[in-house]
Amino acid sequence: MRDILSVRGIEKSFGSLKALDGVSLEVEEKTVTMLIGPNGSGKSTLINVVMGLHKPDSGTVTYESTDITGWPPHKLYRLGLARTFQIPALFWDLTVLENLLVASKDHPGESFLKAPFKGTWMKWEEEQVAAAGKILRLLGLSEKWNQPTFQLSGGQMKLVELGRALMSGAKFICLDEPISGVNPTLAHEIFAKILRLRDELGITFFIVEHRLDIAITYVDYMHAMAYGKLLASGTPEEVVSDARVVEAYLGA
Repeated sequence: MRDILSVRGIEKSFGSLKALDGVSLEVEEKTVTMLIGPNGSGKSTLINVVMGLHKPDSGTVTYESTDITGWPPHKLYRLGLARTFQIPALFWDLTVLENLLVASKDHPGESFLKAPFKGTWMKWEEEQVAAAGKILRLLGLSEKWNQPTFQLSGGQMKLVELGRALMSGAKFICLDEPISGVNPTLAHEIFAKILRLRDELGITFFIVEHRLDIAITYVDYMHAMAYGKLLASGTPEEVVSDARVVEAYLGA
């Protein structure tokens, strides 16, 4: 299996604070890879560098052999990378279906010349609604399609945000604490759906998560960070038993 993402020697400072200190790691295609570490370890900064919110001071980020270092988020979005956030960022007054549809790319009706001619883009819209319906079924949200998102539970909001990422056609999705604040039953359901999306759609997931008791059983590969450095990489069992990780992350 090939690496879809490669991070090499990433450095990032904020004033006198060195948030990332020469971080290098890879993410294999069609896997669920998790990034762990205590608060302040540099996890969020690394995700923000990968997803274009921060430009690194040095180092490179490569996606499918393309150097994407410093690319802005909208350009990465068009390339096939998307992300979710620890606190979902949805269009609260729109329905679940509408939240997915806004992620569709290249709507022909947005063309100045085609907009007045409904027949040139109605079929495209019908196809997008069908695609959104398929994603909602995969996420178990079909019955919520016409519900405003502000009425959903926290876990359902996270699923809608994941659905929006899928609707964009992304093949690489960063999830920032996808089960934070979610009850254990739904948390297991969310990870089960992530595995299904990996297997059925070939999606690669790069996940930051603190709830190891739940997440670790669903993960293919794991990286651990502390103090802006990468401490260990390997299977979940290898990483959580690494003495450096135990000391830095588990506090033993």
